[in-house]
Amino acid sequence: MPRPHWFESLARLLNARRVYAVDSQQTNGTRLHCQPGLELNLTCGGRGRLRVGRQHYRLSTGTLLFIPEPYLHQLAAETPGRYIRSVLCVAAPPADSHPMIPTLRTLLQSAPFRRPQCIQLGGSMAREIRERIARIAAEGNEPKAWSSEMVLAQTCELLILAARLATQPAPEQSVTARLAEAVAAHITTHPDADLTTKTVAAHFGISREYLSRLFHRYFGTTYQRYVLQQRMLLARRLLAEADRETPLLEIAL
Repeated sequence: MPRPHWFESLARLLNARRVYAVDSQQTNGTRLHCQPGLELNLTCGGRGRLRVGRQHYRLSTGTLLFIPEPYLHQLAAETPGRYIRSVLCVAAPPADSHPMIPTLRTLLQSAPFRRPQCIQLGGSMAREIRERIARIAAEGNEPKAWSSEMVLAQTCELLILAARLATQPAPEQSVTARLAEAVAAHITTHPDADLTTKTVAAHFGISREYLSRLFHRYFGTTYQRYVLQQRMLLARRLLAEADRETPLLEIAL
């Protein structure tokens, strides 16, 4: 198991600036780590998995995750080279005389941000959240008069919007969406099983043609490619976690 680490450079940055935002970041993953304050992770493209504590969340376009301190988390892209996210990290230092910090601290301590939470946003709301993060990032990267106040005000506004979204009832998934997630979970939890389209389609009582259409629609790739990606991700994890006694042939098989 990879060792978790404290994200020291981000911690120093947040202590100085309180807010860090990045828009349209392309990444293949992160180490298992923890950081101060709260992280908002919005998936803008591609697919991935985010491990937070003992939970594993599937990421697709429009997935918004809240990750508060002190939860350890690690991102793994399922579409290497094509996973894109926008991120907001915010922390209120315990000693700060800025008049907006008490408001920020109150928001960070509010119920929606006390534990990890995952929300699937519709297209218009996902675009709004992304645009808000982009504005905060632009203001922070090109400081001008009143930039600090603008960043804090925009961050408070975004946190309020995110908190509202977290308290709304989740939309009910369609039958086909639940089926797609069930098949994907089956692949993830049985990577060394017979995962041919014939076997898996029969397992779920559907045709091979329907299974192929299902993966094109919900995951934007072929069924065979998805299975291969999951097995490659598992192999990468096993290589990273293996000790010197583990034969490479065992991992390959």
